[in-house]
Amino acid sequence: MIHLFGEKEVRDLEILAIQEPYINRHTDQVTTYSQMLGNRFHLLIKPTSKDTNVANMPRVCFFVSKALDPMKWAIKHHTKDLSTLTLHTKIGPIHIHNAYNPSPVTGQPSVISALHNALAEYPNQKHMVVGDFNLHHLMWARPDYNHRHEEADDLIRVAEDHGLELLTPPGTITYEKHTGRGSHQTTIDLTWATAEVTDLLVCCQDRRDWMHAADHIPILTELDISVQKTPERLKMKWQEADWDAFLKALTADLQPTCSLATTKEIDATVDHLIRTIQQSAEGTVPVAKITPYSRPGYPPELKRLHNNVNCTQRWAASGQEEDIKAFHQARHKLGRETTKLSRNSHRSHVEEATESIEGFWKLARWARRRGDVRPTYTPTLHAGNQTYDTPERKAQVLQETLFPPPPEADLSDIPGYEYPEPLQMPAITEKEVCQAVRQAAPNKAPGPDGILNLTLHHALAIPVFLDHLTNLFNACLQLGYCPEHFRKSTTVVRGVPRPLSSTNASVKVQGVEVKPVPTLCYLGVQLDQHLTGMKQIEHAQVKATEMIAALCSIAGSTWGITLSHLRQIYTAVLWPQITFASSTWFIQAGWGFKAAENAARKALESIQHRALYRIAGAFRTTSRAALEICLNIPPPMIALERAAKESYLRIATSPLMATLIEIRRSGQRPAPRNSWERRRHMQWATTPDHDPLTSPLERWGRRIAIPQNRLEVIHPHVTPPWWSGLESHIVETQEDALAAHQAAVHSGADIIAYTDGSLTEQGVGAAVVSPLGRQAVCIGSPATHTVYAAELRGIEMALTQICNTFGPTSQHSRQAYTAIIFTDNQAAIQACSAPGRSSGQYILSKITRTASQLQERGWDIQLYWLPGHEGIYSNECADTLAKEAANSPAPNGVEELTLKASI
Repeated sequence: MIHLFGEKEVRDLEILAIQEPYINRHTDQVTTYSQMLGNRFHLLIKPTSKDTNVANMPRVCFFVSKALDPMKWAIKHHTKDLSTLTLHTKIGPIHIHNAYNPSPVTGQPSVISALHNALAEYPNQKHMVVGDFNLHHLMWARPDYNHRHEEADDLIRVAEDHGLELLTPPGTITYEKHTGRGSHQTTIDLTWATAEVTDLLVCCQDRRDWMHAADHIPILTELDISVQKTPERLKMKWQEADWDAFLKALTADLQPTCSLATTKEIDATVDHLIRTIQQSAEGTVPVAKITPYSRPGYPPELKRLHNNVNCTQRWAASGQEEDIKAFHQARHKLGRETTKLSRNSHRSHVEEATESIEGFWKLARWARRRGDVRPTYTPTLHAGNQTYDTPERKAQVLQETLFPPPPEADLSDIPGYEYPEPLQMPAITEKEVCQAVRQAAPNKAPGPDGILNLTLHHALAIPVFLDHLTNLFNACLQLGYCPEHFRKSTTVVRGVPRPLSSTNASVKVQGVEVKPVPTLCYLGVQLDQHLTGMKQIEHAQVKATEMIAALCSIAGSTWGITLSHLRQIYTAVLWPQITFASSTWFIQAGWGFKAAENAARKALESIQHRALYRIAGAFRTTSRAALEICLNIPPPMIALERAAKESYLRIATSPLMATLIEIRRSGQRPAPRNSWERRRHMQWATTPDHDPLTSPLERWGRRIAIPQNRLEVIHPHVTPPWWSGLESHIVETQEDALAAHQAAVHSGADIIAYTDGSLTEQGVGAAVVSPLGRQAVCIGSPATHTVYAAELRGIEMALTQICNTFGPTSQHSRQAYTAIIFTDNQAAIQACSAPGRSSGQYILSKITRTASQLQERGWDIQLYWLPGHEGIYSNECADTLAKEAANSPAPNGVEELTLKASI
């Protein structure tokens, strides 16, 4: 098939009906090899799992050109040997039946009865039947061929019952095989059609030049009909836009902002923004046509081999032994060169992909999804007793199922209800708008308007556009209105395989039948009935086998991506997938879980060993420990233990941990019923890890052995969403930072402070130097605190100095004040500008409270990054004070243990 699909004329056809396709069982749902067709055709094959036995694999398939409008055709798979493609043309629907009939000598069921039923489903309509029938009859065989099958009479009766005429010219050779005993030529591939279709026939002939050493000769059938083509689609190539010209055009077309008091004004503003963006994109953003594309054709050497095979095949028809031998040699050489071409083509694509970081991650994504075949069309849907085979009906049933009308709300409690005083919410600021827009993925698929988030990222550079967005969002919140344009979206429906049940017991919940299953996939984890994690381990082994095979497909000992890239794919893609949520299903030292623990350990060690010796290109007998050392990858048990500890610390530092502890303590165990249970309870009291009711969370808490009151509590939010944050200045180079420092010093700021943090073997210290004084403090030991916490503490000390000196009752001649704080830690600056769920949150809370008080008093707080040890006197003084404080005795009060130090 690969040689047939390599023909340019074949790729330009509208429909290909294939019998006995070569099945690709490397995908979850079987497909066929059609790489040479590129992305020009829809593959229509009966959905079949790759685990299906060979006898039940489909033996017919269609390839429908993507140039045909998908709204004008539908597919129906009757059996594995019969499929029907319905074309909606200007003269009415035409049903094309693709059939494969096994040879009568095999004893397999005939397809003729199924074909009769398929034709009967569409009475008095236009039909066309193509297929490999493996039947001989004088009606279509060559005159000197006298062999005849009785089953052929059944086929002729079906044709007569439904008004089918034979289009294949009698005597046309469709099957040809050359052996040492001679040539075998027969007519078994037939084409039938009703009278209406026969009148449209242009030609029905064999194409021996497309044979390419195969046994069957392709048959080309041309009909004088027209089918509506796929409407041309245009796509804006925003990644290649001329952004300078786009922003210039957008700035010129934007109208000034105005107050929005009604919903009509909101919709008008949204329409103005959308229309202006689309008009500015004309001429500044390239437009691409969405059309089927083809891959590069064969090289000249392979084309020469094709011609040689066709030539020797014609010579072999003479029956001479030398000619037949020459044909076999030419065919074998063509096969070897074809395999070599496919291999080299794949390797060249891999090499091209690794030339950029984007291509590398695309290659990793391809390896991860290697077994997933994305369907190019929506299969026939069944709901109740009805079948939905047209695109319109499919969309209708999906909409009715996924978006049913909402139930009528109960409004009886509204009359007479006294609403509380509404909460006052500050207006959305421009900073919040910028943050929300930039957090959106830039290249995410656009909605119906075709505008990418990347466009909004660039448009934020225009002050008027940012004013429009801020004004628009505030008006929508005040009026409680969602603009009409934002209510439209593009919905994509994905099919999810339904788990199979091994039991017959069932119950009904709200009229829906629910059957129990032995396993359950919950949030990506396979749960079994006893929660041992064995099913998850089996699932991980299957996934790892597929991923390791994918690694082998993108690299070898002499070709492919580099060792470092392979290692990165393993650590960033494969290992996180097979150990996903391992802290929940991998239970160490649990009572009754020893067998599951050993099985998980052996499975994960085996997976890592198989992956590492392929990554390193080592012998299979190379020890896993040696490979782990050479590739700097930790053993599986160490990696799992670290992941479990990190998971525990994330939960332990959550505000909900106190609630979990309270629930745990309030639980009561049933009283023992006999002496044996009393002994077991006493044993569990002394060794709680053996208690079967001990949760993995509690077990890990005992192993880590950090008192709960020593852990820092990390809240989801340090500040309210509308908090403006502190103004931060971080430049890319040290030279720019020093220049910014000089400009800030001469800017006339009221207060300029320098902070620093230091870590030594004795402790961790923080210091601040400003016109208000010098201050230093030791905040803890290296075992409990980090430099990051010390840097935050230095900033907090600087703000506290200002707050205490310039209190609310102090008199100052001006109404606006400026304070500039220099520090050499960029992470601390970023945390103060946008506080989140990070370590040192208790210090950030103090910083935000103090900064808010100063902002209410008219202070403008600015944070600057200043590299250390650049000869700036005040900065060096802060560094010296921080080191002296770190070497001094720790304070009596012990501060909270930060999460970074715990990990």
